[in-house]
Amino acid sequence: MKADFIQRLNNNMMSDRLRILENSYLLPEAAPLHRNILRQFPVLQSVLESLSEGLLIVSESGELWYVNEQARQISQQLTQSDRTSIMEEIERVCDSLIESRSLFPDQKLILDSEIVMLDATIVRIQAQWFQSAKIQQACILVTLEDLCSNNN
Repeated sequence: MKADFIQRLNNNMMSDRLRILENSYLLPEAAPLHRNILRQFPVLQSVLESLSEGLLIVSESGELWYVNEQARQISQQLTQSDRTSIMEEIERVCDSLIESRSLFPDQKLILDSEIVMLDATIVRIQAQWFQSAKIQQACILVTLEDLCSNNN
């Protein structure tokens, strides 16, 4: 089952994440669920867009549902090699979070990692489960924080 999920993640999510971050558009056309929720709650969308951290919402099945403006800005500052590295690290952190769910089912975990880019920029990646009554399935909330820009 895990191998099946990783395969879906590799086939669907990795290419979608890279395409979304590189081309700076919001979502794949196959993920309308979040759009309906955000249309119903424009204040929520405003909050998500105003966060100082980059934010990605990923379904458990590997669909990228949302990328905020700050995540796009972080991506635009990276080289192609760094984009690939950060996407691989996001995938690794999400995989670890999925694995941890079966080991620690009653724990609310936040997994994090820091990755150093070619220009010495440090990006912190954090992932945690997110469940809402409005969204029928659990999803992963991923935050990206440029640690270098916060020190300026």
